[in-house]
Parts: sequence; C-alpha cells; structure tokens
Amino acid sequence: MLILECLLVYTIIFSFAQETIREMDFQYQGLCYAITDYDRYEVEVTIQNDSSSMENQTNYIGLDSVHIPAIVLGTDDHSYTVVGIGRCAFMDCYSLRKVYLPETAKYILGWAFMGCQNLEYVSIPDHFEKIEAYVFIDCVSLQKPIFPSTTLIDTHTFMWSPYEHTIIP
Repeated sequence: MLILECLLVYTIIFSFAQETIREMDFQYQGLCYAITDYDRYEVEVTIQNDSSSMENQTNYIGLDSVHIPAIVLGTDDHSYTVVGIGRCAFMDCYSLRKVYLPETAKYILGWAFMGCQNLEYVSIPDHFEKIEAYVFIDCVSLQKPIFPSTTLIDTHTFMWSPYEHTIIP
C-alpha cells in the first residue's frame, strides 16, 4: 500500500512539474538557459530539451559536477545574469554529484534536482532568496546544505532525502 501511495504522490508531483517548465532559449558551455527577464537580461538554467514537455530530454547525462557561471552569452550576443535554477533542470541526473551556484543565483525552483540520487553537494550563495518544494526530492546522498538565514525554504524541499524531517537553517 505504501508503494502505491508513493507512486501516486510522485505522479501528481511529476504531472504538475511538466506544466511549469520554461522552454530553453539558448545553450552556453553545455548548459541550457531560459530567459526570465528580457529587460534585466536574466536567465535560469533549464532542462535540456527542445520543448517544454518531458519528451526527448537528456537531463545532462553523464554530468558529474557543474559550475554554473554568473554571466552567460546568449545567441543574441547579449550577456545574461544567471539568477536561478529552473524547474526540473537536473531531474534524474543520476551521475550528478556536485553543483556550484554563482553568487548571482537567487533561487532554485521545484523538482530541480529530483531523483539525483548521487547528488552530495550544492553550494548556496550568500544572498540566496528562495528554494521551492520538492527541489531535493529523493536526493539520498545529499549532505546538509547551508542556507543564509534569510532564505525562504518550502517545507517539502527535502522530501524523501536524509533531511526530510530536519528544520533548515
């Protein structure tokens, strides 16, 4: 019965996640980016695919660690500031162990690292603002991240991870 309940929750979460993924606008040094603010030239890392559906995604297969740059160059030759990690960006990237966010990052959206079972470490910048629900769902190898005291953290951020019942920070 518990397995069926878990599958039902996972299915509901996954269905919602699919509806809210930003489509990739461009790639830079192997990562995909979606423009979040055209006036401020801001982007977020997004899922590696050619549409907002989960079809044809490759989720950065084989990626062991990633250093996300603070500034990226778009296909329009503008420099964009990386302000966050989008929904489902690295979902089910089983090989991913370490993620280094730039100081410009302000948020991580839901399901960004869901199912990254080998993820051990994510650097969190000093001025980080928000982390949504289900970001680290099923990240069983995750070491306790340290967030600034001003960071808004959803109650379900660490579901099915070692810190599911831990109050952070």
